[in-house]
Amino acid sequence: MNGGHNCTALRFNLKNRTWCCYTRHCEGDKDRDLIGLVQKTTGKSFTESVQFLADMAGIDLTNSNQLSAEFVKLQQQQEMRKEIQQSKRTPATSTVPEEALLEFEGRRSSYFSDRGFAEELLDFYEVGGTVDSKGIHRETIPVRNEDGNLLTVSMRRTDSNADPKYILLKNVPKGNTLYNLHVAKHYAGENRTIILVEGFVDVWALCGLGVYNVVAIMGTDIVPNQARLIWKYVENVVVMLDPDTAGREGAVRVVKMLEKGAAMSVVNLPDGKDPKYFTREDLEIYFGGI
Repeated sequence: MNGGHNCTALRFNLKNRTWCCYTRHCEGDKDRDLIGLVQKTTGKSFTESVQFLADMAGIDLTNSNQLSAEFVKLQQQQEMRKEIQQSKRTPATSTVPEEALLEFEGRRSSYFSDRGFAEELLDFYEVGGTVDSKGIHRETIPVRNEDGNLLTVSMRRTDSNADPKYILLKNVPKGNTLYNLHVAKHYAGENRTIILVEGFVDVWALCGLGVYNVVAIMGTDIVPNQARLIWKYVENVVVMLDPDTAGREGAVRVVKMLEKGAAMSVVNLPDGKDPKYFTREDLEIYFGGI
């Protein structure tokens, strides 16, 4: 990032907190923010850069009552998206209108917060609540496509793990999306890497630790359309499915499906170490290079 003798080679926009190197053009399309600047200048990973900025700001990332600057940015982006969607018709690419979420607002139970997920995180992912036709309370989880348009709403029962554990507001083909892709695609980084997990809560757990380049395949199998979505945005894929028989067998199938279009690696977790239970120490153990 040596700009030579040109003192105007590197400029920082205080209004939107982005930077640009006019001499060497070493910034990428997606890493012009503060975290990207730290990564470029120090060689730190994304996770290390978030921690570096948190330390400078005196923020304890292990304290769920404090939010990282990057998470605040994500919240602001979400609010901007909502305002845009409210000012125009629901996009034709959406399956369920945004107005449908109004029914679920303010009806969220403590089901996920009791499991350690911060209220701010659940707010960001628009988790709400409803009661189904059988009188069962369910937490509602919006599922969006790669552009952030609402496709459907998944509903998780809170009284037990009995089937059907999840139901959909409207059925959509699995290949239409990968959960959290509309966020993760912006954080794939210079090496264009994405992490594949099984479900919603795995995504939330990593996001809560400052890792945003993570998507859920919503199961242990991946379909061709999902593979094409991944190849569209990334070159490297880290597969981290649950450490059970279904997850381990699924990881083999996922690698076989994706390896022709991306470099693959698999994180083999020990029994009991599900991604949804990850801690900051686990990140260092299993993702030291992210």
